[in-house]
Amino acid sequence: MDRIPILEKYNPLGQLFIFIGLVLLSIVIGVILSAAVIAVMMGSEAIGGNVMSDLSNPNVLATLKTSQLVASITIFILPSLFFAYLTARNIFNSLSINKKVDFRSIILVFILVAAVLPIVNFTQEINQLMVLPDWLSGAEEWMKTQEENSELVVKAFLSSTGLLALFGNLVVMALIPAIGEELCFRGVMQNIFGKMFQNPHISIWLTAVIFSAIHMQFYGFLPRMLLGAMLGYLYHWSGSLWLAIVAHFLNNGFAVFMAYLIGIGSMSPDIEEIGAGEGMWIIVISSMLFSCTLLFGIWKNEHLKKVEITSLD
Repeated sequence: MDRIPILEKYNPLGQLFIFIGLVLLSIVIGVILSAAVIAVMMGSEAIGGNVMSDLSNPNVLATLKTSQLVASITIFILPSLFFAYLTARNIFNSLSINKKVDFRSIILVFILVAAVLPIVNFTQEINQLMVLPDWLSGAEEWMKTQEENSELVVKAFLSSTGLLALFGNLVVMALIPAIGEELCFRGVMQNIFGKMFQNPHISIWLTAVIFSAIHMQFYGFLPRMLLGAMLGYLYHWSGSLWLAIVAHFLNNGFAVFMAYLIGIGSMSPDIEEIGAGEGMWIIVISSMLFSCTLLFGIWKNEHLKKVEITSLD
């Protein structure tokens, strides 16, 4: 007898609230598990103490990376899979992870992720000019503190220059986030919004806004939102979550790998400033035109692939 999911008949709004509830529950579990990791690796006295703030300590960094890995799996991957189990008869079909990715599209995405770097740096620079009204000065100070703390942790993670550390960073900062966040945001939320609004553009951009906001790094909100929209369109055009996962992994992985090359002196730190600062308009405009051309190429390739499949049927 076929399994009948208990939430299969729920309307999209009801499913959205249930998924939010699952994510909130997963956050609580993730926090508990992360604390358990810290207790096992550093001792119970490290929980809530100043020990974990010593980012120059290799043991602290290893513990933080392990804790982040556990949290990413718990908060993003597990609730997405469980939600799909509750709402669909075929979990893999529901999350669009049973569809193959066209190799030509992967090549174009690889080039695209490198091509958008100047746009990312440019929008990041614009975002950092954000100034809130005086009556929101407290919120602005809190946002800056959050941004600085996150930046310190990321820089500490990327400070190690060994190949083993590079592999670990690629897993913790690129692979697992790419899989987990795409399952959560594009695989679940974008699909729910698609059913609610019956408009792919609304669902893509609304998901992108939530995707960016959930990171709690407000001075990087704009570039992350644009990245989220790009991932949303890649998923929408291909019908496969894997293309968005590959693009997400490449985006994060490029950043990790460039930091590694900079750390060992094989690449200039100036690469991180391409598109930012004065006199970069030509580079930014060229990046936009080239990126749009690549996006069109991906759309055309996926569209032709669907036409070929339809004609075979």
